Amino acid sequence: AAALEQMCRIDTMVLDKTGTLTEGRPSVTEWIDVVPPSDGLYDAVYSAEMKSEHPLASAVTAYLAGRGARRREVDSFESLTGRGIAFRCDGASYWIGSRALLETRDVRPSVELLARIDRLEQEGAGTVFVGQDDRLLSVVVVSDPLKETTREALEQLRRRHIRLVMLTGDNRRAAAALAGRLGIDDFRAEMMPDDKEQYVRRLQAEGRRVAMTGDGINDSQALARADVSIAMGRGTDVAMDVAMITLMNSDLSLLPKAYALSRSTVRLIRENLFWAFFYNTIGIPVAAGALIPLGITLNPMLGAAAMSLSSFCVVTNALRLNLVNIRDARHDHKTKPAKAVHGPAEKEGHTVTLKIRGMMCGHCEAAVRKALEAIPGVASAAADHEKSIAVVDLAVPVDEAAFKKAIEDEGYEYLGITK
Repeated sequence: AAALEQMCRIDTMVLDKTGTLTEGRPSVTEWIDVVPPSDGLYDAVYSAEMKSEHPLASAVTAYLAGRGARRREVDSFESLTGRGIAFRCDGASYWIGSRALLETRDVRPSVELLARIDRLEQEGAGTVFVGQDDRLLSVVVVSDPLKETTREALEQLRRRHIRLVMLTGDNRRAAAALAGRLGIDDFRAEMMPDDKEQYVRRLQAEGRRVAMTGDGINDSQALARADVSIAMGRGTDVAMDVAMITLMNSDLSLLPKAYALSRSTVRLIRENLFWAFFYNTIGIPVAAGALIPLGITLNPMLGAAAMSLSSFCVVTNALRLNLVNIRDARHDHKTKPAKAVHGPAEKEGHTVTLKIRGMMCGHCEAAVRKALEAIPGVASAAADHEKSIAVVDLAVPVDEAAFKKAIEDEGYEYLGITK
């Protein structure tokens, strides 16, 4: 109720970048070895990233799986919020993360490498740094495509005179490149979770009504602080638990539709309050006998009928909300019947659609996605409980039995691969 009432009053929309504006399915486009890789480096990075829930981790593991990396025992693992991870494997200490983590390690890349990294970031690519102790070992170049509906959704919000702000933990150059492509004038880069919350708090102190849209653990503090909080259905459970609104299919085109639904709801509430007040202002005095001196009385049966008519009008007017169409027909296509496939599901670079029974909500989608992305060779996965499917992008061939086991281990029924 609070979300429906407040959504139409917002004047500022704060958006996370990865997984909100973008698909949240990044892929590694280039791996730059600063020094010749030691034996076991790729295995160590692969094993550590398997423990991380960050979207970039799945891109790294998919890439390394294609290079034959194998899982090893990780001796220790530490998540460095907003920066990356640190871990020990086979007796050696490693770290993986953003440029902010690189700077905390007091690592200074060569001028040539920095120029190359700057050029890639200005083109909109993300960079992840891999190091050991105080040495930089590799630079991983990652790209994350925009969602198909992002541009149109933002344009619709602009037409409603809503100020758009992008917050991201990515480096400033990559953030500026994306903001320029989307026409977002206001953005903040290299932000920690506390920074995002403080920025939302600052906007509220300026008198703005703020909505925050995000999908990750890093967004949860800002989501809790905002006047209206919106989570992506394919994001983390923490974000969905905190948020007032969840977009079940993570489609940004639902943002302006949620705004329109809120406006329609509040308008109908005001209409019903006005007409109920107007109706009762006239009806109650007449029923109480105010017009008896003029010889006008109200039969009790007519009074009862008039009261019922009032309720009927209020309910009928409220039912007009059913005329507000908030769905996008582009996403309502039917899936073909599932067909069992045995052996390797598909070859490298292909996408498969799995038919699954038992998913009920966004939490189910998140559980299935995480289970599928944990399978070696799976680059990324997305589940949709409304269509009872999961779409899986493959980096290397994967046997169908692995899909079946991962899904059934989560308590859902695997029905096969849809062709």
